[in-house]
Amino acid sequence: MPRNPWEGQLHGNDLGGNLQANIIEEWHCHFIMEEHMLKVDTMIMTPAPVFKTSGHVTQFTDWIVKDVKTGKVLLMDHLIKCILEARLKGD
Repeated sequence: MPRNPWEGQLHGNDLGGNLQANIIEEWHCHFIMEEHMLKVDTMIMTPAPVFKTSGHVTQFTDWIVKDVKTGKVLLMDHLIKCILEARLKGD
């Protein structure tokens, strides 16, 4: 059975929409008007069912860790990289 390609795509409610519009306006003023960059518009929120349907849940198995003191969540390979870089610097 074919799936709906738009299934699960969310942009938020009125409050979320207003917040998003304000952020985009500030971004536009800075990057487009002042820095003369180009704008690329993409989806910003994707719920879990979309990742399941696309195969991301079953095909990607990156390990994540959480710092119990700060609550910060990192990919395991990024944590290892940070630790090794700190050791090489002598920190």
